[in-house]
Amino acid sequence: MPSEEKYMELFTKGCKLSEGLIQLDGQVPKKPGFFDKRKLRKAKSLLKLAAPESPDNAAPYLMLAKVSHSLGEKDESLNYLLRAWELQPANLILVIELSGAYGVLGKHKEAISVLEEGIKYHPNEPRILFNLGISYLLENVPNLAVKVFQEAVRVEPDFSQNHALLKYSQEILSGQKVAPRNQAEIAQNI
Repeated sequence: MPSEEKYMELFTKGCKLSEGLIQLDGQVPKKPGFFDKRKLRKAKSLLKLAAPESPDNAAPYLMLAKVSHSLGEKDESLNYLLRAWELQPANLILVIELSGAYGVLGKHKEAISVLEEGIKYHPNEPRILFNLGISYLLENVPNLAVKVFQEAVRVEPDFSQNHALLKYSQEILSGQKVAPRNQAEIAQNI
């Protein structure tokens, strides 16, 4: 029988072991060395034990994704993010994390699917709008990118990148510029 007390004990230990070794709150961790990887593997085993103790909780899967990513296990990281998102599809952090993971892997259609679902729960969330617009550009759907960046400008009018991306999307739509193949090309054009 699942135990929240056991979950908290295992989850807390796993999180402590991974401190400073996973990307959290936008801070990029150091590259793990031999002993760091041992700590991460131990954290991973504790988090795996914690998950069934709180079966409806997405947190251990998010942490498993972070730990797996730090260990260089990108496919496994993505699978853990998917599991977390399935449990809590309205969770803003999971929408951003999962769509970002898809984007890094060049799976922009999948990122769009997650972001479109996320926007139902968070219609005025600037990060979702921004990422969705970028994903539309990378999938060569400038008409939808224009609509999304128009909304982004409305929601966050002081963020200059929204205006630049709207203009860039309009230029692609009108044929003045070619669609980008990657994020670096987007950065070069705004």
